[in-house]
Amino acid sequence: MNLQWSGRVLLVAWIVAGGILLLTLGTDPLQRTQEARVLVTAREMADGLGMDWLVPQMNGATRLQKPPLAYWLSATSFMVFGIKLWAGRLPMMLAAWATLGLTYAWANHLAGRRAGILAALSLLGTLFFFQFARQAETDTLAMPFVTGGIYFFWRALRLPTDQSIENAALVESSQQPLHAGLWHLAAASIGLAVLAKGGPAAYPIIFLLASVIIFRRYRSLWNFVKCGAPLTALAIALPWFILVWKIGQFRVLNTEIYNLSEGTGHPGWFYDYIPMLLVDTLPWTPFVFGAIIFGIRRWKRDPVMRGLIIAASSIFLPLFVIGQKQNHYLLTVMPILMILLAVTYERLLQQTTSFDARLTVFGLRLTALALVLAPMGMVLTTFYERDDLALVDFWPPVVILVITLYSLKRLLRGGLEQMGVFAAASLVLIALLQGVWSPRLETTSPARAVKILTDRFGPSSFAFYQTRPSLPLVFELGKDVPIIANQSQLQSMPELNDNTLLLYCPGRTLTADATPPASANNLMTLTIEDKVWQVFTMKKSSPSPVD
Repeated sequence: MNLQWSGRVLLVAWIVAGGILLLTLGTDPLQRTQEARVLVTAREMADGLGMDWLVPQMNGATRLQKPPLAYWLSATSFMVFGIKLWAGRLPMMLAAWATLGLTYAWANHLAGRRAGILAALSLLGTLFFFQFARQAETDTLAMPFVTGGIYFFWRALRLPTDQSIENAALVESSQQPLHAGLWHLAAASIGLAVLAKGGPAAYPIIFLLASVIIFRRYRSLWNFVKCGAPLTALAIALPWFILVWKIGQFRVLNTEIYNLSEGTGHPGWFYDYIPMLLVDTLPWTPFVFGAIIFGIRRWKRDPVMRGLIIAASSIFLPLFVIGQKQNHYLLTVMPILMILLAVTYERLLQQTTSFDARLTVFGLRLTALALVLAPMGMVLTTFYERDDLALVDFWPPVVILVITLYSLKRLLRGGLEQMGVFAAASLVLIALLQGVWSPRLETTSPARAVKILTDRFGPSSFAFYQTRPSLPLVFELGKDVPIIANQSQLQSMPELNDNTLLLYCPGRTLTADATPPASANNLMTLTIEDKVWQVFTMKKSSPSPVD
């Protein structure tokens, strides 16, 4: 596949990529608590006025653990398109779409258009990116700002590219002052990354300091300060934190920072990220790890690879150090890894008879052969999860089988230049797998539970009884759901006893000795988020129990 596309074709391809993400935006049911936090908070902003936008509320409680940009964007989308799942996810999808453009621009700047296309194409066709690009998560929103911050610093520092390596005059001029616009773009990216997520804003700063030292760009650091770019970052990021401090809630942020550094809730070791990365980079896993090894081996003689290893390390090293270990933290490093892969590919094309190139071709063929087995796994998994198969379940596996067989045929006949064929095949596989097939397996989603409750009881009020709330369920219910912590509190709220369905989950209790009241009238049980929930009421004239 020829990856030397014209500018018009590139624009069309980028629009098509956005269309693929948009069309599958609402297919995945809301399951993750992290995503529900954003959506529930944004819904309350869209429904409220004034201080709700500055002091976010989540299910009736103040939510200051994360900065507010994700809430603001999703709330704005709700106000424009209505309170719908896809509308809340739309701003993050656009952020992921922008990341594809930045990934192309960065790889194109380093190694040419072919590398840019491959980097963006492989990123979109990665299991992890495609999943999170369609979810309302703060890491997704932070991704373009981290990528943009590091990229603009690379440009502002005049770090090497393939063209500059070939042209010694460009290298000699690398210390000359550059237009301040790039410094301010990098600083603005840092400020927006702070508002999007907080901690990831440190990654571009770490990259800047490490690059200044390793590439000896000491004067450039002074240019960054002298042009006033740090003030741009502060002007964007600081006002909201000043507000939090003014209302006396800064301790909430301090607690969040402590939990992050100490690993409260999600502790782990640095090597925990290795198996995570093995899964997250599928189906590009062997090539990503190969590119990392290739880049490390060429550290001394290849300044472009050195810069990319510095960029990846600027994210990996902080993740290794902090105590909290979560899969979605890796999202911000994915664009850099795909750029590293694309630049490595350009290097191997120049030495197709080398051991690395031959090993890559063998890996492409072997991976394509393994992908041929994916349709069989999809059919078996569908039958295992649902105990039946419908005719509609077969078309995604059949399409994937045809495309993977075609790509395998091309790879067996061709060499390394067929990488583009594999990239296109993997994109189709991931899009069908994540956007079409996987959502059909979800039979216990909160949305399905709400439909069952609505069909059974009609419009009702709800409360969680001695149970930590399910935020996905709160969003699907479309309203705040109060928490009743104990039986005495229940007795003090007679209007709840008579008119409210109480939700209780033994696996999510607030205390070890939590149990439903003896006088509870159990109505039914539901499976939500793989846990069994009891629905009961204190009303004596309740419907007869139904399982």
